[in-house]
Amino acid sequence: MKQFWKISLLLTGGIVFFAFACQSSDNKPSKESFLSGAKEINRQKSKILLKKFPHKDTFIVVKKIVHGKYSLDLVTCFLNDSLEMDGWNGDHYSNPVVKKQYIVFYEGKLKMKQHNLPIKLIGRETKGGNVVSSMIAPIHEFCLMRGKKEIFYHLYGADFCSGSGCTEFFGTYGLDGRVILEEMSTLGEISKPYGDQIQVNKKFGLSWKSRYNCIDSHDFW
Repeated sequence: MKQFWKISLLLTGGIVFFAFACQSSDNKPSKESFLSGAKEINRQKSKILLKKFPHKDTFIVVKKIVHGKYSLDLVTCFLNDSLEMDGWNGDHYSNPVVKKQYIVFYEGKLKMKQHNLPIKLIGRETKGGNVVSSMIAPIHEFCLMRGKKEIFYHLYGADFCSGSGCTEFFGTYGLDGRVILEEMSTLGEISKPYGDQIQVNKKFGLSWKSRYNCIDSHDFW
């Protein structure tokens, strides 16, 4: 994946880090204790939010971004369960489970188009021992993106990992629902009606820095 599109996922409990950084070095926590504290904060946050859906096995969260008369809905279908995940970020991203996401384009109240994202579904084991279908790189945020002559929507998703081998998704779309470019870091371009990433950037005057008004896809992590 070209360095141009690189992004690092920030730990939600980052505020804990800054709080610790203000303490004296004599009482500086270990990396393990910091991560444990961050996990617990996020676990409690998820529990509070999930109380909105106490009796539902699955539920839907819709987030909207607006530009003038145009808007885009990102629809996320969740499974109210926890994945069995290893590593420091296991508990952080394990609950709830993203089963599916799709986007809907609107002009005013008129639904112009619904688009299923080309992100692979894989089987993952839950803590209860079941295997469920989930997205390999769920969308974490979506933004408006300013080009030379028009505004676009931009989506970013990633697997629950970090580093050069992590699966990432990038999607760029016109306000009218056109697919400009869809690509996965591990697969390359999936949909490229206007050419590859370099050609699209040059044609429309796009860059990572031209994104703005970004919205988190949900508030659980």
